[in-house]
Amino acid sequence: AQERHPDSRKLPIQSFLGRPTTRLGRYKLLLEAVLKFTAEDNQDQADIPAALKKVKSLLSQINVETGINDNRLRLSQLNDRLVLKNDEYRDLKLLDPERVMIREGVLKRADTVELTVFLLDNYLLLTKAKKGKDGQPEYRSHKPPIPLEMILLMEDPSPRLGLRRNSSMLFKPTFGNGGTAANGDADVDLSSVGDGRDGEKSLPAGHSRSLSAEISSGGAKQGYPFSLTRLGKSGGVITLYAKTLAEWRQWKEKIEKQVALLLKRTKIFSMKIVCQQGFAPVNRVLCAAVFGVANRLVVGTDDGLYVNGADEPQSFRRAIELERVSQVEVVEESSSVFALSRGELLSFDLDALEFHESTASKRPQRISSHVTFFRVGECLGRKLVCAVKSTSLSSTVKVMEPVVDSRYKKSTPGFAKLLMRGTNDNLKVFKEFYIPSEATSVDFLRKKLCVGCTKGFEIVDLDSLKTQGFLDPEDENLKFVADRVNVVPITIFRIDDSHFLLCYDLFAFYVDKTGHRAKGNWFIVWEGKPEAFGTFRRLRFFDRFPLPRGSVVLRNTCLVCAKKIAVLH
Repeated sequence: AQERHPDSRKLPIQSFLGRPTTRLGRYKLLLEAVLKFTAEDNQDQADIPAALKKVKSLLSQINVETGINDNRLRLSQLNDRLVLKNDEYRDLKLLDPERVMIREGVLKRADTVELTVFLLDNYLLLTKAKKGKDGQPEYRSHKPPIPLEMILLMEDPSPRLGLRRNSSMLFKPTFGNGGTAANGDADVDLSSVGDGRDGEKSLPAGHSRSLSAEISSGGAKQGYPFSLTRLGKSGGVITLYAKTLAEWRQWKEKIEKQVALLLKRTKIFSMKIVCQQGFAPVNRVLCAAVFGVANRLVVGTDDGLYVNGADEPQSFRRAIELERVSQVEVVEESSSVFALSRGELLSFDLDALEFHESTASKRPQRISSHVTFFRVGECLGRKLVCAVKSTSLSSTVKVMEPVVDSRYKKSTPGFAKLLMRGTNDNLKVFKEFYIPSEATSVDFLRKKLCVGCTKGFEIVDLDSLKTQGFLDPEDENLKFVADRVNVVPITIFRIDDSHFLLCYDLFAFYVDKTGHRAKGNWFIVWEGKPEAFGTFRRLRFFDRFPLPRGSVVLRNTCLVCAKKIAVLH
C-alpha cells in the first residue's frame, strides 16, 4: 500500500532502504567542502571538524554492521538453497552467528563444468547452480563439503607440472654400531614453519608448498589452475580453474590464509625435529619407545635398534643389529627391552642399548616365534607382556610376567649377566588362552584383558580365562555395530570408573561397564581411516587423520599432516 502512495513515485521500498546511509556519506563531503570556505575566525572552524569526526565514526560503524548483516543474509540464503546428497550430510551451522562466508565465486573444472564455490571459515563447498522451482538458484553439491583442515596444500602431484616431491625422512642413515650422528635442535611452530622460498610465510610440513598452480603461456584458454588435495575417505586431487590471474591469486590467498588460521587456532603442540636428515629408504623407521629419566629414544628400523645419546639427544646410532623391528617396548622395572623382529619376540637387557656394552650382552633371548604383535601393560596389579599369534581363523594369546632378579643389577659384569640370562628367563608364563577369531589388538583393564578381534571387543577374565563379548547383544542402540561386517575394533579407553570409549576403524562411541550404550547418541564417524590411537592426558591421537564428523564436534582437534606419517609409540 505504501508503494502506491504518490510520494513513493511508484518506486519499490528497496530503493528507499539505503538512502539514510548514502545521505550520511554526502554529509561528509558537504561538510568538508563547507570547511574549505569557512573563515578562520568563524566558530564553524571548530564545530565542523567535530561534526566530521562523528560522521566518520558513524560511517565506520555502519560499514561494519553492513558487512556483518550482508554476511548473515548471504549465509541465510545459502542455507535455504543448498542441496546436499543424503550421504553427504554435514552440520555446517550456516546460521551460527560466528559463521563467516569469506568468498563466493565461479570456478571451472578441467571439463569446463562451472562450479559455484563457497569458501566459509570452516568448509569449502563445491556446488552446481541450478534453477529451482521458484525461479531462484539452487546450489547442488558437486563434492561433499570439505573441512578446511582436510585440505592439504601441497604440490600438484601431476608429473606434467615438473614439480619436485619433498623428502619425508626423519633421521640420517648410520652404519654399524658407531655411525655418525645426525643433528637437529629446532622447535617448530606449526603456525609459522616455512620452506624458505620467495620469502613467503608458509604452512607446516605437509602443507608446506601451499596451493600449487601452473600458469603456462596457454593457460588462459582454460583459465588459471590450482590444485587442492582433499584428505580422508572421500579424498582426491581437485583441480579448479579461475578466469583471471587476479581471481586466481585471490582464491589462493584466501584459502591459504584461512587454513593457516584454523591450524594456528587448533594448535595444541609444538613440534620438535629430532633429526634433520633420515635413514636411507631401505632402512625405514617402524617403531619407537621412550626410556630413562632423560626420555631417551630407542627406534626400531629395518636393520636394527637405534638409540640417541643421553648427552646428545639428536645423535642416533645403531645399538643392536636386527632385521625388521616392527615393535619395541622398554620395561624399566625389570631392566628389559622387548622387540619383535620378523615374527620373533626377543628380549634384551636394558644395558644392551648402551654403545659401550660388549657384543655378548647384546645377544637376544628368544621368547616366542610366529608372533603377530605383542603388548605391554598392567593388569591385576602386575606388569604383563601379551604375545599374540594370530591367523584369519583363530588367535593364541600368551600372557607373561617379567621376572625381576635381585642378583641382576646394573653393576653386574656383562659376562655374568649373560650367564644369568641363560639360566633365568626374563619372562614367566602367567596365563595362556585361545580365541576363535583373528585378534587385532589387546588392551589392559584393571582386572581383565580386552581383546579386539573380528567378533568385536572380547573381555577375558585372567582368573577363570572365560571370554565374553564386551557389548550387550540385547542393546538395540548397538545394533549398528552388529550390522556391520567388516568393522575393525582398534582400541578402548577408560574414561572414568563406569564409562569406556570404544574406537573402531569407522567410528567411536561410549559404553558403560555393563556393555550398554552410554551418553545418549554421542557418536563419532571418522573422516579418514585410523590405524592407531593414543592418549595424552585428555587428548586423543589418531594415525591417518581420522577427523570427526557427524553428530559431534571436537573443538580442540589438532591436525598434523605429512607424507607417510605414522604413530611410532
